[in-house]
Amino acid sequence: MQSSLQEPIRQDPPINRFEYQLALIDPALIFDAPRDVVNSESLTRAQKIQILRLWEYDGRELDVAAEEGMESNGPNLLAAVHAALKTMNETLDLDHEPPTKHGGAGANQ
Repeated sequence: MQSSLQEPIRQDPPINRFEYQLALIDPALIFDAPRDVVNSESLTRAQKIQILRLWEYDGRELDVAAEEGMESNGPNLLAAVHAALKTMNETLDLDHEPPTKHGGAGANQ
């Protein structure tokens, strides 16, 4: 039996339908970081953007919580999501951000 001197290239296991549905609920259940979504070979570009947009909302929620005095758990998620979207050439319209940090319409509308 011949042994290989080279180690195989590590590939993430494919994302199955159940895991994709979980990622739509909470991307952190399936992915360690937004860049892992971009690197997934199991997802279409549209699926990646959908998951990253959901994670963007989570990042906004964490920013609001931090401003309200709650502790933050690690690096800025919103910046990581924006970086991941940028690597996919997905445009970020930062000049026209939503009126609230949650991404929804303002309360006075």
